Amino acid sequence: MMETNNSLVSIIVPVYNVVEYVFRCLESLAAQTYSPIEIIVVDDGSTDGCAKICDDFARDKEQFTVIHQFNAGLSAARNTGLNYCHGKYITFVDSDDSVEPDFVSELLKCITEKRADIAVCGIDVLNESGKKVDHQVLRPHVLTSFEAMDCLAKRENGLYTVVWNKLYSSNLWRDLRFPEGRQHEDTFVMHRLYHQANCVAFTDKVLYNYLLRSQSIMHKEYSVSNLDEVEAFCDRVDYCREQGVMGACMDTAMYFAIGALAHGYAVLDCKDGEIQRRLQECRSLVLYAYEGSKHWLSRKTKLVMFIFRLSPWLFVGFYRIHLLMKK
Repeated sequence: MMETNNSLVSIIVPVYNVVEYVFRCLESLAAQTYSPIEIIVVDDGSTDGCAKICDDFARDKEQFTVIHQFNAGLSAARNTGLNYCHGKYITFVDSDDSVEPDFVSELLKCITEKRADIAVCGIDVLNESGKKVDHQVLRPHVLTSFEAMDCLAKRENGLYTVVWNKLYSSNLWRDLRFPEGRQHEDTFVMHRLYHQANCVAFTDKVLYNYLLRSQSIMHKEYSVSNLDEVEAFCDRVDYCREQGVMGACMDTAMYFAIGALAHGYAVLDCKDGEIQRRLQECRSLVLYAYEGSKHWLSRKTKLVMFIFRLSPWLFVGFYRIHLLMKK
């Protein structure tokens, strides 16, 4: 029998120095048509006035809770929300984004009708002036956990690979947290979430408004911390091997790990001691992940790895030519 829509939903909102956008985000959450909800706003040590905006907005609003902490990064802020929340279902909204009034109700309807553990919606992409620059609609369908994991191989479709624009059964987060002190935190967790889910349901409703912001983490200049992506993809390869998931998810994660490492070699100052150490550490992770998974990888990925092992700098030369051809 289908569950009635009266389950508590927790919305986790990490906030850090987005004073121009946070009020709009909070307004969109306060306008949700669904009840009961709890909105957990985690101020991660903002220094631009966000903390006061959040406190003032949440005053006299029973569904809002504001938590203040020293700056520890996006993963830590999300983890604080996860540690505090009580909902049967959980969703994440970034504090420079906003959602439609029926964001929660439509995703909950999708998750209950399809008896899924994850529901996913489409997004509108807005520029900093508020103009819509992209409209991404999903086809209504349901995937098994393994099919959803293989969708992570489609890197061009970011809707599969991020934690926002989704509603989750809280059971999926019982023993899972974001890796603190790392970038590309979503890449570390999405394969685990899909693998644990009984199935993943997609709606054709466009419910999430993503702000394309020049100062966001995603658009900062490439630095050594971006090599965390190599570690995240190697972690995915190792997880797939341990869980016996020998499909496109593993193969493409290995391919992406090699590519991410090559990109680091191509654009970073390899004479810098700290960068050298991190590149060597990531190279060791890639080699370890490959040795454990090579029997299940495609010829394409094996060829890429063969060239990389033969001469990392030869591979980087090919990669640089590839980057120039894409311009």
